[in-house]
Amino acid sequence: MREDAKQHLTTRPPLQVGGSSPARVLVVSDIRIVREGLVSALSKRQMSWEVSQSSGLEEAVARASRGAVDVALADMSILGGQEPTERLAQLARSTRVIAFAAANSDTVLLACVECGIVGFVPRDGSADDLVATVEGALRGEASLSPRLTVSLMRRLAAVGRGIGIPRAVLRLTRRERQILALIDEGLGNKEIAGRLLIELATVKNHVHSILEKTQARRRGEAAALIRRAPR
Repeated sequence: MREDAKQHLTTRPPLQVGGSSPARVLVVSDIRIVREGLVSALSKRQMSWEVSQSSGLEEAVARASRGAVDVALADMSILGGQEPTERLAQLARSTRVIAFAAANSDTVLLACVECGIVGFVPRDGSADDLVATVEGALRGEASLSPRLTVSLMRRLAAVGRGIGIPRAVLRLTRRERQILALIDEGLGNKEIAGRLLIELATVKNHVHSILEKTQARRRGEAAALIRRAPR
């Protein structure tokens, strides 16, 4: 793997699988050809796995809550809409979740880490990368790129040092903080919608809410606040 070379951090005890109890891997994507292709590829590479598919997070959450899933592979393209990370968090509470086709955005990926995601495979990742990441999750490891690991450590260090967070930022939802960080990176509404896989109108609504909560007159004025918060 490229930057690729993943950092493996132990997060949970290894799952006790093997013998007559194969690892149960669930592919979650609303694109049928993606689901079927990954089920076929993973089954051929790891014949000891029991690989199944789901077309949405709701079904995946239901199956995971019944203890029927060891590792869920979530297609990042299905995570659009209002506060999609909350649905991911619900899934992550019941099983180990790996996001594939992940965008190269620290802001989005760090939010997913906060929700309990244990691994990421980027859009240019291979099936072998996916297998290796699942194997790491089964061992109780989290697989993060070196850059994302550094970003996470910086955020934890900032919190540990007690760096103050502006009150206006504390009033924002997680999604609003994500959008504000992307505004600070210089992205326009359309680019933010593409990066977060949400509707343009949704971004506009969030920006309006951000300006109201921060009492900022302009986007740039609101974005300046995020620079003082742990990132």
